[in-house]
Amino acid sequence: MNRYPYRWLINRTAHFARRLAKKCEAGYVLRMPQATRRAGARHPLDHDPVALRNRRVDAGRTQFDVATAAGISPGHLSELESGTRNPSPPVLAALAKVLGCAITDLRPQARL
Repeated sequence: MNRYPYRWLINRTAHFARRLAKKCEAGYVLRMPQATRRAGARHPLDHDPVALRNRRVDAGRTQFDVATAAGISPGHLSELESGTRNPSPPVLAALAKVLGCAITDLRPQARL
């Protein structure tokens, strides 16, 4: 049995630290990658993000609570509420069931 099972990780980390130190000594400026904001939905939204958020807030539930009950990730629910993503019909049905409303309550209202 190997006496040092994680030795490769320690060596790799030390190698990375040495390379980083050399770059800093040479005047290299470290920059964190910029966070990219997800673009809006490519198609017209199949739901009303404001209605979805209002239903959740009126029910007094958190995004995490509603997302886990509906079987989706909290990040997915956040994108649905911000209008950057469209839900699939099963996801929309699950959200309506969790929030105790009809699917039509989460759909966009017809504009006259």
